[in-house]
Amino acid sequence: MIMNIHGRFFRMAVILPIAALMLCSCGEKESAKNGFLLDTAVSVKAYSKNSGETAAAAMDRLRASDVCFSKVCGSGGTLTDEDADRINGIIRFTEEVNERYGGKVDLFCGELTSLWGISGDSPRVPRDDEIRSVLDDMKSLPEDITLSAGEAPGYVDLGAAAKGAACDDVYENVPAGDGWCIVSAGSSAVMYGSKEGGFTIAVRSPDDPDGGYLGRIRTDGCFLSTSGGYERFFEADGKRYTHIFDCETGFPAETDLTSVTVICPLAENGGLRSDIMSTMIYAGGSKELGKYAAAEDIGIIAADEDKNIYIYGSGFDFEPDEKSGYRIWKEN
Repeated sequence: MIMNIHGRFFRMAVILPIAALMLCSCGEKESAKNGFLLDTAVSVKAYSKNSGETAAAAMDRLRASDVCFSKVCGSGGTLTDEDADRINGIIRFTEEVNERYGGKVDLFCGELTSLWGISGDSPRVPRDDEIRSVLDDMKSLPEDITLSAGEAPGYVDLGAAAKGAACDDVYENVPAGDGWCIVSAGSSAVMYGSKEGGFTIAVRSPDDPDGGYLGRIRTDGCFLSTSGGYERFFEADGKRYTHIFDCETGFPAETDLTSVTVICPLAENGGLRSDIMSTMIYAGGSKELGKYAAAEDIGIIAADEDKNIYIYGSGFDFEPDEKSGYRIWKEN
């Protein structure tokens, strides 16, 4: 078996300039903090009279989320009561989003993702019998799981939720003061406060290894998440396997979409919702895009293998980058 591995260990030095979300400032003086948390590069920019305090507080909240979420998949200790309450809330909200949109985002896939190891440094294609065994284990889990303090639940994987939930926590606990704050957690971000001219976000092109842009979004404060198969994957015998799974088949999702960005307003669980829905829409492919078109409270920018861009929603402007080769095929 021939493998070509792409992921965090090979992109760490360049993940900030080529991350799924590039946050563009307009030259204002600000305070900034950078780090590696939540299994990705994170950054905070704040502009206000107390920008240093704001940036430091935001980074502290990201660090706290990292500690909490690392306790699932059995890798970072056991849950406290506070951890269990928080993760139970994420699980319940994910179920609500699935029910509303008919989605299939499954946070109880920890055993499956561990089997493949795509986000680690030794990924592999499991045998069919290994996959069947894991799927049987997943099906045997109780329908209404509630985590408790003292657990290290290896069957939970928050990959479709953690970064958005971390952005929620910053927004809820760190005021922007008289200025603005931008928090990037790799593929999820939140921007809030008063910024003249609004915010500009550059979305990375899904097929440009040099970090080119798909295009730029101009919007007021919001939560925003991007999902795609180009950030974490490996290749074996000429086939690419990405980190976003179809939990019915046990294999990475087969989709014609290459990138999906979801924009949500600054409201409770907005970051979590954007994270869940970007994964859900990506896995469903272009054939299911239409069912989200009527959702008035989200924005969607999706790209497919034929370099078409689909745009749904309002409250933002999107301009494709001419160098990307992508073109707007459908816009409502």
